[in-house]
Amino acid sequence: MATLRMNRDALRANHRAIRARTEPNGIEVGYVTKLLCGSETLLREVLALQPAEVMDARTGNLAAVRRLDAHVRTVYIKPPAPGNAEDVVRWADASYNTELATLEALDAEAGRQGVRHGVVVMVEMGDLREGIVRERVAEFVGRALRFDHLELQGIGTNFNCLNGTLPSEDKLWQLSLFRELIEVRHGIVVPWVSGGTTVALPMLAEGRVPAAVNHFRIGEGLFFGTDIVHGGTLDGMRDDVLSLEAEVIEVAEKPAEPSGPFGEDPFGGTREASRGPIGTRRQALVDVGWLDLDPEYLEPDDEGVEIVDVSSDIMSIDVGRRATPTRVGDTIRFKLQYMGALKLLNSDYVDKVVIDDAGNRLGAPEPIGASDAAAGGRARTGSSDDVAA
Repeated sequence: MATLRMNRDALRANHRAIRARTEPNGIEVGYVTKLLCGSETLLREVLALQPAEVMDARTGNLAAVRRLDAHVRTVYIKPPAPGNAEDVVRWADASYNTELATLEALDAEAGRQGVRHGVVVMVEMGDLREGIVRERVAEFVGRALRFDHLELQGIGTNFNCLNGTLPSEDKLWQLSLFRELIEVRHGIVVPWVSGGTTVALPMLAEGRVPAAVNHFRIGEGLFFGTDIVHGGTLDGMRDDVLSLEAEVIEVAEKPAEPSGPFGEDPFGGTREASRGPIGTRRQALVDVGWLDLDPEYLEPDDEGVEIVDVSSDIMSIDVGRRATPTRVGDTIRFKLQYMGALKLLNSDYVDKVVIDDAGNRLGAPEPIGASDAAAGGRARTGSSDDVAA
């Protein structure tokens, strides 16, 4: 069985690196776990870091978080569908919102459940995903404040989530000024200015994030250490938190090209017959395919291994230049990009395990301890001891 491996040592190294960047700047960090697709084995590792919040885009995943830790603060990180209000209120202390009709549904549901639900109002800053256009923000917040069972948690924006728009000092200053405008106009305190994601970490290291931005949502940085702006990996961070091991199920010397005649392949294409000598390659088959992964986001970890082609549940690789002979039963390891890991984690046919730097499989984690805990309270939104960020 193919195995997705989470390296606990690498995860904790990235956590420490993120804290080293954010805590001196007074920034609270919520960890975005939607990549983990509700895997309780892997969620335990994130919860052991004791994050201020756990954030996800699926209520089922947040339910899994709550089964593991009934007290952790949870946030639904995309605008909810009104029809999903019951589960959003049940499993999330707060949600990110842009529509009054949705707030009406959340307010009614929060009343039925006897809780106060936190609201973060998202502002459009150029990436054209969720967000209220800037000229309507103050008016929208004013109307949102009229609901009896909702509590304004903050304002936020996203970058690089749809069209690749990058954050800038100017845009983050604009977001900060919206907070001031809202506080003056409505006589309230806005706890969060949630203006940072992984893409903003380089700006933070360069001292270009306004002090008013006090909340970051980090997912890719935690699991991949990615420098989205400049490419590669952020200084002091690791890109080996997640990896794939696939088992070899066949090895043979075979022609380097298929032989005809050809009809339509499973993907709707048609090959042309080779017009010259085709030679051979040392081909190995491993036990994963399109059902589990997208090969575009995979990179063999061994030199001399090349992905050739993928069918529904088998991947063909060329191992002819591999330093050691490849045998049936061997495992081939692959590095992952974010989108590659996302599909693998959503597959029921791939085992999920936790390892250390030595490759040993590990059991359930112990919390990393109060000295490593992220800043921020753990109480549910609206409680008497709620922390304002």
